[in-house]
Amino acid sequence: MAHNQPLSPDVAACKEGVRLGEDGQFDAALAELERAVALRPGYPDAHHYRGAVLEELGRYAEALAAYELADRQRPGHPPTAFDRGRVLGLMNRHEPAVEAYRQALEMEPRHLNARVNLGATLNQLGRYEEALIELDRSIALAEEGGYRGGRRDSRSYAYAARAAVLVNLGRYDEALTAVDVAISCGPDRSDMYYNRAYILRQLGRRREAEQAERLYEDVRSRDTWG
Repeated sequence: MAHNQPLSPDVAACKEGVRLGEDGQFDAALAELERAVALRPGYPDAHHYRGAVLEELGRYAEALAAYELADRQRPGHPPTAFDRGRVLGLMNRHEPAVEAYRQALEMEPRHLNARVNLGATLNQLGRYEEALIELDRSIALAEEGGYRGGRRDSRSYAYAARAAVLVNLGRYDEALTAVDVAISCGPDRSDMYYNRAYILRQLGRRREAEQAERLYEDVRSRDTWG
């Protein structure tokens, strides 16, 4: 009968750090991941997960440094480039975030969240037409399936991001259609109802806007998305 080999101390610490992080115990997770990288400095997984925990703790500069170290140790890894882009966005460093998302997509063109985040970041930079192209690509990818790097909310987020770009372009009818699709995809997010109310007011549809505002307040009271 085959016996499972015991994990090496560095791998055991990394796995425990990941488990604790998934359980929301971020300080304890960080301690385990720091032990893992102390035991094996050239351990890209541990550096990557350490970056993720630091990001959860709001320590963005340290998270970025951890992702960059993981990137140097393991070049060509799309999830690391994606996470680097996300934390750069959280630091309001949108231009380098765009570059990080593009790098992730060069390595994995079907990385859905990288495509969506690229479009949303281009929107923040005022590059609306480029943003719309990327978001339309992300929606096509979500619709056809077979993508990588997506979550249950990716399709909804892609339509919501598309609606935001269309609002900036003054294309309110199209924005309303996009936000309605985003809402229909679920899960309920209060910000989508808020945006829907805003769009309806821009279209002069006051009563519908007021109804959307009431829905916004209702959903916000039970919103787990923040």
